[in-house]
Amino acid sequence: MRAVPHVWVLILILAGPGFVAHLWADTVILNDGTSVDGSIVEETPESVTVKVKFGQVSYKRSEIKELKKSGGGASTDAGQLRDILKLKSGEEHQGLVVSEDDKKVVFDLIVSGKNFSKTMLTQTTFPRDEIAELKQLSDTQRALARSQLASLDTQAKDDVQSEQNVKIESYEWDAKEPGKKIQCKKVELDYFTLESDTNDDFMRKAAFRLGKVYGTYKQHFGMDRNQGSKVKVIIFNSMEEYQAAIGGQIKNPAFYAPDLKLISGGCDVARYEAEIAAIREYHVKLDRQLEALKRRINDDRTNIQALVNKFRDIANQGGKGLTQEGKAMMDDINSLKIKAQLEMGELEKKARNAQDEIYGINRHNDIFFNDYTKLMFATLYHEGFHAFLDNFLFPEDQSKIVPRWLNEGLAQYFEAARIEGSRFVLGQEDRNKMALLRKFKKEGGLIPLDDIMMGGAADYMVHDITNLEHSTKNYLQAWLIVHWLGENNRLNKETLSAYVTALKEKKLPTDALPILSGVPNAQLEAALNQKLKPSFEQAEPALKK
Repeated sequence: MRAVPHVWVLILILAGPGFVAHLWADTVILNDGTSVDGSIVEETPESVTVKVKFGQVSYKRSEIKELKKSGGGASTDAGQLRDILKLKSGEEHQGLVVSEDDKKVVFDLIVSGKNFSKTMLTQTTFPRDEIAELKQLSDTQRALARSQLASLDTQAKDDVQSEQNVKIESYEWDAKEPGKKIQCKKVELDYFTLESDTNDDFMRKAAFRLGKVYGTYKQHFGMDRNQGSKVKVIIFNSMEEYQAAIGGQIKNPAFYAPDLKLISGGCDVARYEAEIAAIREYHVKLDRQLEALKRRINDDRTNIQALVNKFRDIANQGGKGLTQEGKAMMDDINSLKIKAQLEMGELEKKARNAQDEIYGINRHNDIFFNDYTKLMFATLYHEGFHAFLDNFLFPEDQSKIVPRWLNEGLAQYFEAARIEGSRFVLGQEDRNKMALLRKFKKEGGLIPLDDIMMGGAADYMVHDITNLEHSTKNYLQAWLIVHWLGENNRLNKETLSAYVTALKEKKLPTDALPILSGVPNAQLEAALNQKLKPSFEQAEPALKK
């Protein structure tokens, strides 16, 4: 918890309790955009009760878009409510307590799967003497979390079914050679047409997720125009195909062309999937051979022991005991047995190590493929937001004057959004982006705020390696500004429209920025610099007694 500066302590004392209550009010934001300030006094899986100036009021969960807790903290996210169990070994597990007594804790581990909106519960029992610490939710919070998880599981199953129901039609592209056609496929949805020569599985996933994310954009911002129009999305089956189609003019993996209302990009998912499947098939064969080797080694151990027993019987002279010669022979046999067992142990160890290595490679490939697929969908969401802004968010005469920094910053902000069931979870901070920004800041290489405001398309387009760093800085700093705006509840339709209206009235983006941020530019720049301090420098010093 951050210490309160001396000056704020004085202001709070002088202002009195009424000021404190107003300053630290909770906020309930309803689906229709209405904000209700007060203090949350009760939460259940079905409703939220808020104490307001003249009494109390309750809202159904279905009516609530967002909860903002005291002091501008994060919203109550049932998807993030967890009991935390720490073991003496140092391991930490997150989940929900099922039951407990003085000997054990029964715990539902919560595991996020690779599938869309998929969360799994795995019940495990932990002995009390292995537990170092158990941080528990309240009963109400745990009920809320279980309700949310059940809802997500139901939604995930519905999503899988809806994804499988996506209708794919045969289609043809005109090739460069006259009269030649390229076979591909097409999906028609409410807001876009997807064309691709990728496999059906990827097409269904891409179409379903784009459709869902567009639905959340509509829910978040509204959709006032172009209800009947569609954006065309073309995804090539490889980056090589994509680069060949655009003539290698830009290096960005995808782009949105406003004049054509077209999103185009390349996708190597099918190639990576095929390569990883081939590796896994080879590993399955190799794993079978290693298992056969371990069985043979085990059989050999049994056979060796049987031979040793046989020679002992022979050397024992019918049960009369070992002669000196028999003892010497048994010593030799036992030496050979130990040597053979050591050799077999080494072979078995190599087999286990090889299997562990196979598991590690397959796990690495799974992670790589999962990350690449996520990156591909994030790219689609990014370009999809550009298209949403251009076609559906603002009136046409306003969408054309949205500054590049805001367009790119919003696209990055929304590409990282999480869709959990019917919820749109915003505001995740990207550690990699923050690390790069801190590096650039430390090296004195960040672009001044005024220059970011006035930047154009050329500052974001990557034509070759020489402008890669400049483009990266513009993207990252645009994202940082929008992320700050999101944290401070400035990314609503009304505030964005007021900013764009000011630009239409010929205000410079720099001069109009306070309309969007709600603070003077110098204060915004100071706040951004504060965010870029390393975390250990963020906390203010404690009050001296």
